[in-house]
Amino acid sequence: MGFFKDIFYSSDIEKRLTGDWFSDLNNDETAKEIGDVRLCFSRKKLVYEIRLPDKAQIINMTFEIKNTKIITDQPSYPQKEETDFYFDEAGGLILRFNGLESRFIKKRL
Repeated sequence: MGFFKDIFYSSDIEKRLTGDWFSDLNNDETAKEIGDVRLCFSRKKLVYEIRLPDKAQIINMTFEIKNTKIITDQPSYPQKEETDFYFDEAGGLILRFNGLESRFIKKRL
């Protein structure tokens, strides 16, 4: 039974993650530590875009959800990384990586 719970739980979370998330530049820690970033989650793929004034750096990754962790892997430089995550009461995505906490806001259509 736990196996099916994990499948459906991950599926529900993945549905909630799907779409474009932008770093919350009104959050002081996020603005200071990561700056202007866009995350685009879709079907086990994650595009991490660092948005600079004169260019964008794009990192293509794969991801999976395991409990409260997003596990990413970058095919061009294989190495799995784990990031803790949760959704705050306002619907923001909170990522905790290497002791830093960053907040993202989902783009609404």
